[in-house]
Amino acid sequence: MGSGLRDRHPDAFVEASTVVGFDIAALCDSGRCESATLDCTRWAQPAIVLVSALSALDHGDAFCAAAGHSVGEYSALVHVGSLTLRDALWLVLQRSDAMERATAECPGRMASVLGLDRQLVWSICSRTGASIAAENAPGHVVVTGPNASVEEVTRLSAEAGAKVRMLKVSGPFHSSAMRLAVPSLTRALDAVDIKRPRLPFWSSTRARVLDDPSAIRASLIDQLTEPVEWAATIRGMRNSGVADFHDAGPGNVLAGLVKRILREEVRDGAPVAGGTR
Repeated sequence: MGSGLRDRHPDAFVEASTVVGFDIAALCDSGRCESATLDCTRWAQPAIVLVSALSALDHGDAFCAAAGHSVGEYSALVHVGSLTLRDALWLVLQRSDAMERATAECPGRMASVLGLDRQLVWSICSRTGASIAAENAPGHVVVTGPNASVEEVTRLSAEAGAKVRMLKVSGPFHSSAMRLAVPSLTRALDAVDIKRPRLPFWSSTRARVLDDPSAIRASLIDQLTEPVEWAATIRGMRNSGVADFHDAGPGNVLAGLVKRILREEVRDGAPVAGGTR
């Protein structure tokens, strides 16, 4: 993960390793280093933020706005100048620690439900004790909650014709269980300087532009327990005039989601703007 970035930004990887306390380049290389593995939220989140932030940096001033999916918001905030890379990595480490402790108190899991609309998934969740963690695209909803609740959602969703898949994550993120992580993240956010963005920052919790540092801070706290409104965020960016989207993270999952969102918009009769802005 991020092999070319390590060649272009060796100092950033050294600094990041100092911040997080392990060899993050080795982790990206093999998926594990010392006692850290990419299967664990605590270690994966800083690696994702580093790779995403440096990937965006390689594009210079090509971007006219930025958004991030869940922890990717920290990378987006680095790109728009609201956070330094060092502060973003430190915050994400505090965030992942707090989420890990919350998961130990309230274990759970997440699953993707493909082929059902959000309202139907919400109805199923309301009968099981689970909740919606994200709407990634039309017909692509992620659910979260206690193990038994999520398993029941997947069973009922499959009976309704959905394709379901348990996600390889270590807890019930974007759910009420993460309220236990709120005090720790609040203290961490209060300890860093968040500047006004130099470019429009689209909060994927609010699905709108935030430019006030206090509002950004509040949205990052709410992000722990509230769903990621990715589909609504991309629609909002498109409607604001953004025509071309680039996935600056490891892999191309978000690029695929954006294509699906915009394809559905065209199918619904709303044309996608052409050209660049």
